[in-house]
Amino acid sequence: MTREEWKAWAMSLKPGDKAIVKYWRGVDIAIVQKVTPSGRVNTNKGVFALDKWGGWYEGYGKTSGYLYPATPELIAEAERQAQEREEEYRR
Repeated sequence: MTREEWKAWAMSLKPGDKAIVKYWRGVDIAIVQKVTPSGRVNTNKGVFALDKWGGWYEGYGKTSGYLYPATPELIAEAERQAQEREEEYRR
């Protein structure tokens, strides 16, 4: 996606929408809490802003990872990884 397409996607998000956070070794589902007029996306996993060089949404401040549109495949992968983490925690 181009920088403008990323910004248009982020501005279309509403509170309660799902997005995907990709980390170095995994993915997680984030719930949008707010989108600021400047285009920052506040989620339950942190704040994400449009990168000034690459044209994608990355963690802002102390937030790590990258924000992506939620697709059925990515949601399924995030749920699978969450289940694996839960099973590992139980052991």
